[in-house]
Amino acid sequence: MLARNIQAALAPRRRGGHLKRAGNDTEGLRSANLEGMGGMGVPMSWRGAQWSGAIALAVLPMLFLVLRCSFSPEISFIHQTSEAPWLIAPRPVDATLRQWGKAEVPVDTFKGRIDLPDLSDSMDSTAATGPVYANLRAMRRFKLWVNGNALSPVMSDASAWRTETRVDLSPWLHPGRNEIWVEVENPSGPPLLSLRFEGLPAPLAAGPSWWVESRGRTVGFARIADDTFRNPRTVAVATPAREFRERSDSVLLLFMLGLLGFLAGRHFLGPRPRAALPAAVLILGSAAWVGLFVAKLARLPLTIGFDARHHLAYVSFLRDNGALPFASDGWSMYHPPLFYVLSAGLASLGDWMTGGAAPSLALKILPFLSGLGGVWIAFALARKLFPEDPRVCVFSTLFAAALPMNLYGSAYFSNEMPHAFLLGLALFATVTALLETRTGALRAAMIGISFGLASLTKFTALAVAPIAFLFLWVKLTAVERAPAARAIGIVALAAATLLCVSGWFYLRNWVELGQPLVGNWSVTTPGQTWWQQPGFHTLSYFTGFGESLIHPYQAGFHSFWDGIYSTLWGDGGIAGRVQPERPHRFWNYGFMSMAYWIALPATALVLFGAGRCVQLGFRGDPGRRVALCFLATSAYAVGWAILYMSVQLPFHAQAKAFYGLSMGAPLSLFFALAAVRVDTLLLGVPAPVRAAFYGYLFLFASVMFLSYAA
Repeated sequence: MLARNIQAALAPRRRGGHLKRAGNDTEGLRSANLEGMGGMGVPMSWRGAQWSGAIALAVLPMLFLVLRCSFSPEISFIHQTSEAPWLIAPRPVDATLRQWGKAEVPVDTFKGRIDLPDLSDSMDSTAATGPVYANLRAMRRFKLWVNGNALSPVMSDASAWRTETRVDLSPWLHPGRNEIWVEVENPSGPPLLSLRFEGLPAPLAAGPSWWVESRGRTVGFARIADDTFRNPRTVAVATPAREFRERSDSVLLLFMLGLLGFLAGRHFLGPRPRAALPAAVLILGSAAWVGLFVAKLARLPLTIGFDARHHLAYVSFLRDNGALPFASDGWSMYHPPLFYVLSAGLASLGDWMTGGAAPSLALKILPFLSGLGGVWIAFALARKLFPEDPRVCVFSTLFAAALPMNLYGSAYFSNEMPHAFLLGLALFATVTALLETRTGALRAAMIGISFGLASLTKFTALAVAPIAFLFLWVKLTAVERAPAARAIGIVALAAATLLCVSGWFYLRNWVELGQPLVGNWSVTTPGQTWWQQPGFHTLSYFTGFGESLIHPYQAGFHSFWDGIYSTLWGDGGIAGRVQPERPHRFWNYGFMSMAYWIALPATALVLFGAGRCVQLGFRGDPGRRVALCFLATSAYAVGWAILYMSVQLPFHAQAKAFYGLSMGAPLSLFFALAAVRVDTLLLGVPAPVRAAFYGYLFLFASVMFLSYAA
């Protein structure tokens, strides 16, 4: 009876000879598979608008980023040239937080020499050689000294660091050796210097022959500024190559289990059990998560995790003061308060129920349930969009349950998981509205409430909410053909509901702090300035990849894409530890290191699935087209926001995939769409070949999960 009920719930409903989607009122779907959707019933003007929007999305954000990197004094992005390379002091590469709690900004002094010919037979030796100019740029302020004379008695304007300053050195130079000193001060990164000379017998620029002093001590010879160095401490952590050599038997065993399991299921599972597979995968995945919580996550100390102590300090502030903090009150106090208020309530409830014996367990519940809720949202979203193909639901749920950044994120005390869950609910509410025949006021209010709650947990929701309102407008006007007044009213209701739920927090920031969005990177309170290495970026940082396949931990030192890859498929940030060679012992770093190689095909599937989502967004049922385009656009917007923030805040720890964990459900859907496509293509090949694909899927999911469960 249970199997029959599950099958009935999963089966597409029919009315009048056409499929009707479960859970909404959209009718007229003319094909029961992903391959048969054409472009019927879609106005050509809408198709043209789609193409225009897609091109604008691809071009305009990148153009904006290029312009910001090229001209904005707020962006520490440099372009290296051989004529005047940027120089930096040769300090060790590490993950230490710099400048926090210190009002005094250290000054690096770049020192070098230039030699002028001795023209003793000339009345004016300097004039005989012509004027000598120094053309310099410094990040961010500088003083110039020549032979002990201060040519600029005060530090230069920090906002003009991109502009080359031209100084005539002739009056202070003499034949023979001349000492050139440039003092550089930078409160938000390492001091950098670019200096070239004009008027010398041969072209000359400051380079590695110059040396750097700081606070009266010699640091060493200057080096060319490079933001793609490896943190040497990560060499001591497990590597994929070593772990594959030691665990190749485990890899083969898991692969064969998946392969043989598929062949057995193909012969012994009938239509009813296959129809029940989505629900079965969800139940088994949920049971595995609960088992992981009981066995490991409940025992993991609350202080382990990214900024965990600061998140706990937020809760302590609420419990001690009974009031919300301001961003200037602590490292993590800038976050919206919903997660912390709920956590403070859970902590108080836990204290009351256990007599203060298990406060940590109460604080672990919310992040864990949020992560598990993300798995359910991935299941529900796939089922809502593609009820006619259970494979989409199976693959999407499997991916979400085994997604590493979802697993390890659920173990750490942070607002990241609740925000991902609430924003996932907002995505689901929006997709549901886009699939309905007629979107009403209640549905618009639900969208506004869900986005409001998400934006009371973290700022990321504010990047997605306007996209949801835009696509809601498109659906109302292009699909429903609603009158303009009704379309405006529905969208305005959703936006007004969001403002009612969360607008007060941003208004409070605006009134008290002068801006609605305040981060710990923008707080101007003395002693709260900080930065991490590298503190600047070059183009090489955003075009390189590969370190995460060799030394994956803290790979964000090497490139943006290595940072994203290492935190997507494993705890590449090692819970935010400064010393990566001393990770906590709750994870299995052997399996986790192998995961980085095993995830390469899965990465290709996600990328292919994203393209597949966009492709399907241009074909078929109008409601589903809008919904798929909305999900693809939202994922693109969050990804672009992570990229932009990595440029705005040029620190190795900024390139983290779990900042986009709110897009876990769309990522799961992308993976599922690609897996379904591959599975469909393999239907015509010998069974063992298709079984090998399922063997890989089982290997992938097992290794990802065992990284945290074994």
